[in-house]
Amino acid sequence: MITNAEHHRQLEDKGVWRTASALKRCSHYFGDLACCGRAIKAGELYFDTQERVPDAGIKTGFAVCANCANAPHSADFLRQRTS
Repeated sequence: MITNAEHHRQLEDKGVWRTASALKRCSHYFGDLACCGRAIKAGELYFDTQERVPDAGIKTGFAVCANCANAPHSADFLRQRTS
């Protein structure tokens, strides 16, 4: 089964795993999943989508907690994210 992070890398050809240097919040980029860790603590791995939206003032990628990034990919995540 493919994960959200793997699918994003295959589809968008971007996204990297990083280690948080400070407390971050999961951006819910893949939807508000029940497995979400909400907070990404310093030292924990998170998935940086490398998606930037300059027109909306988003100059860095979305930070996704490891739980959401490693969750099985759902084809409906875009609809879930916008609702």
